[in-house]
Parts: sequence; structure tokens; C-alpha cells
Amino acid sequence: MVGDGAFQMTAQEVSQMVRFRVPIILLLINNRGYTIEVEIHDGYNRVQNWDYSRLVEAFSCQNGGGRALGLEARTSEELSEGLERAVVHTDGPTLIDCSIHQDDCSRELITWGHFVAAANARVPKKD
Repeated sequence: MVGDGAFQMTAQEVSQMVRFRVPIILLLINNRGYTIEVEIHDGYNRVQNWDYSRLVEAFSCQNGGGRALGLEARTSEELSEGLERAVVHTDGPTLIDCSIHQDDCSRELITWGHFVAAANARVPKKD
């Protein structure tokens, strides 16, 4: 399970999963942004949204490696269907792009983000 913003920092690892035919299921929680960063310091932490399901399929090997499967889930039914397909896909990784509302964020995360933002705004201590 990974958020869309975090996946953008590690997406290249899917290449190794394809190369070694790792039949892992990746659930990408996609709120089309970097919500935790927005809650800490809004205004500059916007990420370009990718077509994640097509991206992972681009990692499929042309030289005898595995094949990645990219799926999208916009509803709980689509997620169930995607998981059924993912379980039987054993030739490499499956990524399911799970779309959630852009502002889907717990009250605890918002509170924590405000505390972190306040802490980051402090003047550094001098020894």
C-alpha cells in the first residue's frame, strides 16, 4: 500500500519486480496529491498526477522478464474485481490505482500536520 505522492519517489522499483517476476499486489491510494505535505505546508507541495496503471505496464520486459498488470478502481466493486484479477496474475506485479477523494484525510492527520508545521516554523536553537 502506497500513496500516489510517495509512489512517485519509488516507482522505478517496479522495474525490478517485473524483472524478477514478483507476483506482488500494489495498492496505490490515489488522492491526486500529496495530502500530508499539504497539511504540513500548503501551497508548494502539489504533484503532477500520473496514469499509474499504464505506467507500471510500461515496465514490462521485452527481454524475457515478467509482465506488470495495471488496473484502476474507482468503486469498491472495481477494487474487488481488481483483487480477483491480481491474485491470479503471477507473471509479475499488479498495481491497482485506488481513487479516493482529494481531501480524504483523517482529523488526526490534519491535527498532526498543524503541529509539524508549527514545529517547522520555529527558529533553530542556538548552542
